[in-house]
Amino acid sequence: MALTALITRPEEDAAGLAELLTRRGINVVSEPLLTIAPVKDAGVDLNDVQALLFTSANGVRAFAALCPERELLVMTVGDSSARAARALGFSNVASAGGDVTSLAALVQERLNPIKGALFHAAGNVTAGDLGGALQSAGFDVRKVRLYDSRPARTLSPALKKRLSAAPPEMALFYSPRTADTFAALIVKAKLEKSLQGSIAYCLSRAIADKLHGLPWRAIRVAATPDQDALLAALDAEITGMKPGIKQGDDTMATAPESEAPPPSAPESLPEEDAPAAAGGRLKLIMGGVLLLIVAAVIALASVPWWASAVPEPYRAYLPFSAPSASDAPLADSPALKAMAADLVAQREALADLEQRLAGLTALTAEVQDRVAALEAAPSAAAPAGVDSEEVRSLRAANDEVAIMAADLAERVQAMEKSRVDAATVLGLSQRVSEAEKLAQEATTNKSNSSALILAAGQLKTAVDSGNPFAGELNAMTALGGDDVPVRQAAQTLQAYAAQGVITLAEVKSRFPAVARAVSQAAIAPQGDSWWSTALRRIMGQVTVRELDGSVAGDSPLAIIARAEAALAANQLAKAVAEVSTLTEASASAAASWLAAAQARASADAATSALVSAALAKSGG
Repeated sequence: MALTALITRPEEDAAGLAELLTRRGINVVSEPLLTIAPVKDAGVDLNDVQALLFTSANGVRAFAALCPERELLVMTVGDSSARAARALGFSNVASAGGDVTSLAALVQERLNPIKGALFHAAGNVTAGDLGGALQSAGFDVRKVRLYDSRPARTLSPALKKRLSAAPPEMALFYSPRTADTFAALIVKAKLEKSLQGSIAYCLSRAIADKLHGLPWRAIRVAATPDQDALLAALDAEITGMKPGIKQGDDTMATAPESEAPPPSAPESLPEEDAPAAAGGRLKLIMGGVLLLIVAAVIALASVPWWASAVPEPYRAYLPFSAPSASDAPLADSPALKAMAADLVAQREALADLEQRLAGLTALTAEVQDRVAALEAAPSAAAPAGVDSEEVRSLRAANDEVAIMAADLAERVQAMEKSRVDAATVLGLSQRVSEAEKLAQEATTNKSNSSALILAAGQLKTAVDSGNPFAGELNAMTALGGDDVPVRQAAQTLQAYAAQGVITLAEVKSRFPAVARAVSQAAIAPQGDSWWSTALRRIMGQVTVRELDGSVAGDSPLAIIARAEAALAANQLAKAVAEVSTLTEASASAAASWLAAAQARASADAATSALVSAALAKSGG
């Protein structure tokens, strides 16, 4: 009986793999877990570019659909992307070892930073940090999002039926994102047990890690992150070979089974078919752990602010709780009783000091009288038994007593100033109810303000990422209540919540193409005559515009120059204001970019207003 293999790759990549499996006598079940969609109006600026970088075959196809350029040097992450590039007409193609680390090394080995920029055709989710590695080596990397990869939300009815009746003997996974998506959807469909007789074949260890929570018969990992090694692992299993577990130069490695729970939702995981390098994964893991620690510290430190918002039955699980209706009244608290006891003790100590002071005062008066009598009598007539030495001793004693008396007087005076009588203590207990009410109100207000600040920060992060943010906006609106600034800003953002808004980086990356189009529209002749049309085509290959951001005037070239300088300084609102003044053909050339940039500027202003409103409510 023929074996069956499940392919999880996007539809564009599945056909070639299906053919290779069919040649081996294996039946194929295709279940694309990612859908690839090109980005409309993506800008491709190849000015001063010396090479194109592709980290997936999807990037190759997206670029080829947008741009006719085929002569530039192409450097791909692996052989699959290289084959796709050659098939689409690229003549000068070099392939790296299968991950972004090897691609970065290949670029640094063959190219010189001073000879031009690098154009990276990317998707909305990428693996590794290719741009960071190359920029640290001095390269100018223009990363442009040319396509989006969207994960499936559910398994197809056909696959669910197949898994329930006759599960495939093997499943192939080419990226961490598809593996994580598959794991989440299998758990969602409650079909985990259907995998007990199946073997998962993974292009890398990072991919296998996403599948450990499922009851596979086994998990196999290719010796190197490329399709040939993955198929070699599959062939070895089919022919009954039993490769070793040692990783490195073996044909196949066996991934250890794990009791880890199934992975979480797949929206934010890498999509490219280039697995992330070990160093990148370690940095990502360490960064994630650090973020979790910081979040935990912040959460624990802010418990007194938001604990009162937690329902009463669950407050016992908090590390410490906010005051609640069931707490003992403040008037009966041990702290107040202790304060009253301290006041009583102070009164007793004060009475003792006053008594000692009175005794010392009397002693001082007696000594002074005796000294005065001795000084008044002639030495010859001094009382018997008293000599000049005794007089000196008495004087010294009198001085010492005077010092002690002065010290005690100061202490008594200080205690008199700080003494609180019983009436004051009773007055405190009478005002306890009001103080307790004010404390509870302050705690509640602090909790709401803190939650509003956190919600505003989460919303701003979601908006800045370019992803949909309806959930974050709803949370912010609910916490804001009737606050007018919050409602006004939320209304502005509502128009973009479902789809998200273009990022500032994308706005800036698209502008060179817009600037070129505006410049050409400004200087190219208008009309439908053959010579006007021909001249426009010729000038379409040439870029002529002002580059000085301080240039004055209302010409399209001057406006574009000032807008470009504003974007370089991250002054989006100023750039939008400049481009909005274009007219006629120049305005038409910039219309698409201007609409996207206005949306970004509007979203930025709204999120800033929300953050300011949240801080204002907290008194910050």
